[in-house]
Amino acid sequence: MVAYYPGIYSSQATLGDLTPGTQYTVTVFVSPSYSAADSINYTTATVSTSGPNVSVLSVGYHDITIAYDDISGANQYNIVYQHGNYTKTVLTSSTSYTLSCLLENTQYNITVYVVYEAAVENPGTSIHITTKSVVSNDTKANCALVCHSNATCKTEANRYLCTCKDGFLGNGRCCSDIDECILKTDSCHDNRLCENTIGGFVCSCDVGFVGYEPNCDDIDECISNIDNCHINAQCNNTIGSFICFCNQGFKGDGFDCTAVDQCFMETHDCDVNAKCNNLIGNFTCSCTAGYEGNGKTCSKLYLHEFSQNFASNALSDEMLKMKLKENLLEAFQHENNNVRKVIIQTVEPNSTVR
Repeated sequence: MVAYYPGIYSSQATLGDLTPGTQYTVTVFVSPSYSAADSINYTTATVSTSGPNVSVLSVGYHDITIAYDDISGANQYNIVYQHGNYTKTVLTSSTSYTLSCLLENTQYNITVYVVYEAAVENPGTSIHITTKSVVSNDTKANCALVCHSNATCKTEANRYLCTCKDGFLGNGRCCSDIDECILKTDSCHDNRLCENTIGGFVCSCDVGFVGYEPNCDDIDECISNIDNCHINAQCNNTIGSFICFCNQGFKGDGFDCTAVDQCFMETHDCDVNAKCNNLIGNFTCSCTAGYEGNGKTCSKLYLHEFSQNFASNALSDEMLKMKLKENLLEAFQHENNNVRKVIIQTVEPNSTVR
């Protein structure tokens, strides 16, 4: 079927005279030229006026498996099954489904709906199926047939009462394991790791701890040399873990550390009259010519300066006298008495420091 609806200048349109339960491909042209390059294709389906065909594949004591038509344009199938006041709904995209955890010898009303776009459903198809019943007089054997392997079984008025064991949840016909760790119903203490088991749980020491529940001790990864800090980093132990810090003169996250040029970065503490010499992760300081000290503190070498002035003959007598006068004044103001003595005796060998 091909139909044209020209001249519609709206953001929506209603297509009529369509067949129920049929898939259609709709092409919308955005220009009058009907060019494929200016078109949008969309596939959808109309809702069927009847439900899908449903067949029964198997019937057990606690389960019923059904199959149904693969309907064109269906997004999902909505399966509703009930007995008495009990009702359960399941959404699935599969064309077959197994209803589980059912009661034995019980009739269930099962309805299958086809779900289309916008959650529109067709009328649905209903069937009535009864689960199998036990016929043996062997109570123990019947309990094994009726109750789940992780349930206890009792008989009362020709009925079998099934109850899930501790650590399991269900109606006794079906019992699923309870994950106490996820539900936080375990009794593991701090620094313990909860591990779920079938029907229970176990507690073990968490990562960074050693021992057995309930005694878990912190592992000192730094002393045990099991940390992964960089060779140029310090390891600091914490409760259950450790932290890495790059050594002074290095930068990084502690796991990767690179050397810093502290001379270039001017993060050293050399004297203003000293030269900074960069090393890997460190630096040294050396006083420049005319100064003495450990590099962190440098004092002027007056004797050196005077000998240089006298030896060079670069200064006139008048300039030399002025220079000596300045240095004598500086000597008297110097805080170190020994330095004053050296300066004065260099300028005037027989002078006295007062």
